[in-house]
Amino acid sequence: MKMVKLFLPMLGLLFAASAMAQNAAPAGDAARGRKLYEERMCHRCHSASTRIGPDLTGVTARLARADLFIAIVDPSRDISPAYLPKRFTTKSGASYTGFLVYDAPTARLVQTGPDTTVRLTGDEVVSVTDSRVSLMPTGLLNGLKDSEVADFYAFLKTLKK
Repeated sequence: MKMVKLFLPMLGLLFAASAMAQNAAPAGDAARGRKLYEERMCHRCHSASTRIGPDLTGVTARLARADLFIAIVDPSRDISPAYLPKRFTTKSGASYTGFLVYDAPTARLVQTGPDTTVRLTGDEVVSVTDSRVSLMPTGLLNGLKDSEVADFYAFLKTLKK
């Protein structure tokens, strides 16, 4: 029963995002959308200076609106192999999820966030597995009005190649 209570809000968000994306959305304001993009910290992982998230240039041409919003609402649903994080488990039982950015016999550096790395010594790691959980946080559209979602999408449409 507890699992159902946790799953139902996510299911509702997915249906709302899908319905909103499929219906003719009102025209949004790209300037307000840019502000939301920055307030929600999207730029920290989707800028050219980091490899945590994919480049969003041309994203509205590559993905249907419904697919884009579903990817935002449920980022772990379908993770591109290029952005599939690894889970590193240590002898002490600690685990770190991120991207391997440096690998040598004596140490590994794991990027766990836009400006966070963890150094693990070579003999400290006991297992490395694929993580089926995206580093992109869920809930990025929570609390937004339909007009704000339209603004956000209008901004994404300006990111052309």
